[in-house]
Amino acid sequence: MAIEPAAVPPPARAVKRPLSPLKVALYRMLFPVGFLMFAAGFAGLFVIQDPERTWWISQCWFGDFWRALHAFNPVCNGFFFNGGWIAMLVSATSLRDHRHSLKNGIEFMDAATLRREIAKQDAANNAAAKTGKKRR
Repeated sequence: MAIEPAAVPPPARAVKRPLSPLKVALYRMLFPVGFLMFAAGFAGLFVIQDPERTWWISQCWFGDFWRALHAFNPVCNGFFFNGGWIAMLVSATSLRDHRHSLKNGIEFMDAATLRREIAKQDAANNAAAKTGKKRR
């Protein structure tokens, strides 16, 4: 005779508040910056290592900058390669959570508006408690 577990509802997932417009703009800029970092690190890992294949970089206007950028190859390329994909991941997940919270009808409120809304709810709860009625 097997004992069946009680039907316990899964815990509700906390829905995060939307990001401020400034943070949304910063996260939107972070993705392309992360992609460029990733591309520079990737190119540095594989292309800059072979001087015979990268002779043309010296001829470009950014050639000196490129070589200086990758002078400390393991450290610099690791920073750009890993920092780039991490920046893209952070940007994408933050904006996904932002869209998710907007889709669920949660609006962004500044601190003063949020305090006013909480004060209104507290006043309504206090009034309901005085009359003995439950507020729905």
